[in-house]
Amino acid sequence: MNAYHLILWSIIALALILGIMRFVARAEIDDRVKIPKHVPSDQVDRYTAQEVFDWVVYVTKVTGVGYLQQMNWPLGSPHRFMLEDLRTAIHLQTEEERLDLFERVGRTYFLNTEIVDAIW
Repeated sequence: MNAYHLILWSIIALALILGIMRFVARAEIDDRVKIPKHVPSDQVDRYTAQEVFDWVVYVTKVTGVGYLQQMNWPLGSPHRFMLEDLRTAIHLQTEEERLDLFERVGRTYFLNTEIVDAIW
């Protein structure tokens, strides 16, 4: 009977340890910033400033300044001034300078800037 109990408690302990490991792994994944939804440039007026900011920062971080160079937002866009501020990142030399600019622009427009520091 002792061997039976030892095996049973070993299985229970193993299941508990595996469950805790899964919980920790999932918590690390859930803590990351979610990838923002796509914001088409011709429909920018339908999105909030936060959504536009998140999209531009995300695409710039993933693809580089090429996206900022091709940005073709409508002149009547409600987010025109913010987009022009973000576009000035084209002239910066390093990634750190760009991220710092994104952080400052986000704070200027009272936006959540978590995406600037996010790592995918």
